[in-house]
Amino acid sequence: IFELRDRYTHTLLSDHFSIHLLQLSNLDRQGRPQDGDDDARVQRWARFLVAKSDAQFEQLAAEDPIMKLAKQTLEELSQEPDTRHNAWEREEALALYNKSLAASEARGVAKGRAAGVTEGMAKGMASSLVNLLGLRFGRLPDRVRVRLETATVEQLGVWTQRVLTANTPDEVFAS
Repeated sequence: IFELRDRYTHTLLSDHFSIHLLQLSNLDRQGRPQDGDDDARVQRWARFLVAKSDAQFEQLAAEDPIMKLAKQTLEELSQEPDTRHNAWEREEALALYNKSLAASEARGVAKGRAAGVTEGMAKGMASSLVNLLGLRFGRLPDRVRVRLETATVEQLGVWTQRVLTANTPDEVFAS
């Protein structure tokens, strides 16, 4: 709840104006704030905003005349063709957005998975090639290890084949 107060003395400037913010996702199943807010009017409005069934709206209308008026106003708005069309368009746009978001997420996951597989293959191939080169030619200079760590899978494949016939490490890496 936000109220108008003096910056220095914190004196309330008006008890006729306050702003109540509700995080609808923090309401319980009956539409009550979970943080223990006891303001019945605010609770009713919160329940109105999250109501999903006619029974919920009827219950609210029976509790308070302002809720009855809000329900009637909502029903009248729902009968206007332009309003119904706008609501339909919004629902369609929201559904399309959610499908697009899900598809984008799936593409991102697939792309990330493919990149991870490729990176894993490259690391495995580089590690194997380090072992083969070490067995064949002895201790490898650091520059060779760096070159192997930054190579592509394709380069590593070619070098792995060459290690069997090369006489020196330089022959393995020749273009």
